[in-house]
Amino acid sequence: NVDSVVFYDMNGKQVNSAKFGVSTKNEIIRSALKGTESADIIKLSGEIYAAAAIPLKHDGTNILVAYALAAACDEELVETVYNYTNFDFTIFDGKKRLYTSLEGMQGTNIANDSIIKKVEKGESVFVEGVLNGKQYLSYYFPLKDSNGNFVTTLFMGEPLDIVSHLV
Repeated sequence: NVDSVVFYDMNGKQVNSAKFGVSTKNEIIRSALKGTESADIIKLSGEIYAAAAIPLKHDGTNILVAYALAAACDEELVETVYNYTNFDFTIFDGKKRLYTSLEGMQGTNIANDSIIKKVEKGESVFVEGVLNGKQYLSYYFPLKDSNGNFVTTLFMGEPLDIVSHLV
């Protein structure tokens, strides 16, 4: 599902009504204004989006740029990852669990924020600890944009009682 679509003329002026979306110019849009399709992951107001811009042509000449945003990290993604892997999955906004499969933990903050600080620096962190009253083997890792810049922290984890059954 596309959350918004914005059209720009080749001078970079938005030409559609703001009711269909508003965007500040960014590298994705600037690239499309130069004639190159571009896409990336971006963070706006705490939410993660897939953003794409394409130049629209008429008789081989660029006439408009279409820029679209779609939610990329939401409850649907959490549910999909959980269903495919059977691992708990969380998308953070800073220290806060924005979306999570951990029952009753959505909107709560991580207890050990040093994990988030490490991930924000680009590190992945393995931790064995208690979550939601259960012992977990946890993996925290960064989601980065196409330039390698940190966007947010992601978590995947498995209760140790399940892990010990597999060993």
